[in-house]
Order: sequence, then structure tokens, then C-alpha cells
Amino acid sequence: MLNGGVGSQMILANMLAPGKRILISGEGLYTVPALLTSNMTIKVKLGNTIIASATTSSLLLGADKKAISLNIRLVCRSLGATGSVVAGGTINYTNVSGQKFWDNTGSVVTVDTTVDQMVDVTATWNLASTTRSITMKICPIMVA
Repeated sequence: MLNGGVGSQMILANMLAPGKRILISGEGLYTVPALLTSNMTIKVKLGNTIIASATTSSLLLGADKKAISLNIRLVCRSLGATGSVVAGGTINYTNVSGQKFWDNTGSVVTVDTTVDQMVDVTATWNLASTTRSITMKICPIMVA
């Protein structure tokens, strides 16, 4: 979802400290055909390590460029080759009832903070299809 963006998504080795946050805030659009029941799994990664994963449900059938947004917070808990990060956040999208649905996921994951880690956000549809799409229009990443 972040490919082709401007700027770096790299967290440099030893850049994190306990309590330091990585904030990912994205806004975009999704499209789903009228007759294709759909959901997608959104994953946040540091390097190859999955930090958080959430699956949407009941995406609006026949959606054409409907809004989707995400706000993810990663907080460093400890440092080193076996450092740890905790994740939390929300995914906000239009579902079949016309309401906003919130997914929230949080877990503590082991991450090597002594090497460079690329921040990545991916979306995988439940079924392969060329007629569904998701595009993030803006997605700033901040380290605070």
C-alpha cells in the first residue's frame, strides 16, 4: 500500500528507544464490485516482521472509491536484537450497514532494533480479483 510514496519509510538501526512511537496515518479509497463479497487483511510490518494484522469485514458491495483510513501506533518497549514493540490502532471504512466499522489490534512483538527496518503496510484481499482495489492517497509515517 505504501509503494511509490515520497520519502523514506526506513527506521534506522538504533533509532528507537523505549517509549518512542512510530505513527502511521493513512487515507485512501477502495473499490469492490457489486456481486463480490469482500474483505481484506491489512498488515503492518517492520522489515519482514508482522507487527499488527487486522481483517476488515462486510465491505460495501458495489463500493466505488469509498473512503478507508487507518491510524496505527507502534510503541517501542525494549531494545536490542530481541527488542519489543507493541501495536494498536484502528481501521475505519464504510461497511454494508453504512456505518463506520473499527478494527483494533494490539500485541507485543519481538523486533531487532539494532538493524534498519523498513516500515510497510500491506492489504491482501480474501479472493484474488482484478476488479477490487485499494489505494492510499496519503500515508505519513512519523517517529516521535
